[in-house]
Amino acid sequence: MTSIISDRSYKHILANDIFPEEQKGCTRNSYGCKDQLLINKAIIEDCKRKKKNLSVAWRGYREAYDSIPHSSILKTMSIYKFNNKLINFMEKSMKSWNTTMYLNHARGLITTDKISIKQGIFQGDSLSPLFCLAVVSLRSDIKASGYGYKMNRNGVPISNLFYMDDLKLYASNDDQQQGELGIVKQFSDDIKMSFGLEKCAIASFKKGKLVSTGNIELDKGTTIKELDQDNVYRYLGVDESDGIQHTKMKEKIRKEYYRRVRLIVRSELNGKNKIEAINSLAIPTVQYSFGIIDWNCSELKKLDSKTRKILTMHIPKSDVDRRKTRSIETRNKERTF
Repeated sequence: MTSIISDRSYKHILANDIFPEEQKGCTRNSYGCKDQLLINKAIIEDCKRKKKNLSVAWRGYREAYDSIPHSSILKTMSIYKFNNKLINFMEKSMKSWNTTMYLNHARGLITTDKISIKQGIFQGDSLSPLFCLAVVSLRSDIKASGYGYKMNRNGVPISNLFYMDDLKLYASNDDQQQGELGIVKQFSDDIKMSFGLEKCAIASFKKGKLVSTGNIELDKGTTIKELDQDNVYRYLGVDESDGIQHTKMKEKIRKEYYRRVRLIVRSELNGKNKIEAINSLAIPTVQYSFGIIDWNCSELKKLDSKTRKILTMHIPKSDVDRRKTRSIETRNKERTF
């Protein structure tokens, strides 16, 4: 049922161009995270190469999916003129959303009473696009401010990148950044969602170099901390500080890749299935970083060479007699030809 609702909602969103280009979380036929990471990389490299000023902020909500009010979702659906039958169905069904918890205990199965779900959407559910829909108007508020980073003098300001609930803000200086964060804070208060301050950080570049400018205080009790120059922020799976940490990320990727390869080759799968498992489970950890992390040919060749050694150690060679027979048959065919 939720999948049907999601599909019809997405068709309406697509037909009316509701999702902004900055939001890649629910955009079909796109690279999602990778799109955002490539744009982010281009902005940071442009700032450093041209020695320009840039202020960035990473912002995360506290329990984003769990805390989005149902009223905000319904109101947004009404604003963007979804079918009234769909809105009414969602409103009535939301009132009956509930769950039950079970505990296997020595004395038997313990069951709770029905627990009503009065706000939020299950993360990963088919209805996740409705979460993205509820924060669409935030993009309009930020764009209306005129704040953002320009890669060219006459270019369009780039102010934000969204992936589901992960938001990164860009501004040409700290004053603009404070203005953008103030807009986000006001919007969040309006829809009754709160910052996860532990997920928030800011960083400032002066003439292309990371500098310390202090924390930004939005109001009493809401302070966005400056990212320490020795620390990193993990944005969409990639570590950042004064830019992407290429060396550290390469080491992390290598370790995770080799870990997955070893787990697969030590499993009880046959040779063919082991290769398929490596292609589908291990290689994507490296492939995801292509274009974002600066690999060179020699590093990838070393990765390939070590992979072959691991495979040789753990995957038994084929039967010697069979190899000899195939070799003889091949030579005979060549002579006949």
